[in-house]
Amino acid sequence: SFLALQIATSKSKNMDELWHNIVEAMEMLKFHHAKLMVIDEPVREWTMPEDGEHAYFCAPSSEADLDGMLRFEIPLREYGSDTFMGKLILIKDLKKGFLKSYTIRRVEHLRRSLIPVLKKLKLKDG
Repeated sequence: SFLALQIATSKSKNMDELWHNIVEAMEMLKFHHAKLMVIDEPVREWTMPEDGEHAYFCAPSSEADLDGMLRFEIPLREYGSDTFMGKLILIKDLKKGFLKSYTIRRVEHLRRSLIPVLKKLKLKDG
């Protein structure tokens, strides 16, 4: 379930485990592309593999390519803090799959679970 995935995300012991959990969430929510950019960390990027009748998703390279794309660019910052930890970019091709009524709510739940774990991992590293 998504709740179990949120809990696993919040218990991530390192950045690789955190990224693995984010990718699982993207697969569950049927997103097509994700990119995690965290300060002082390598950029992590994932694209949904080819899926039967659906052509392989290509990340848009220009504004014209964004037709039919839902793009979330989520700043990873603790509420009330000036400390910017990075950002998570999510793309869903609405021509390949509809947006479910719970998708945006779950993206926000994911964001809220990422902030404390990123803070914990950055404190552990620094």
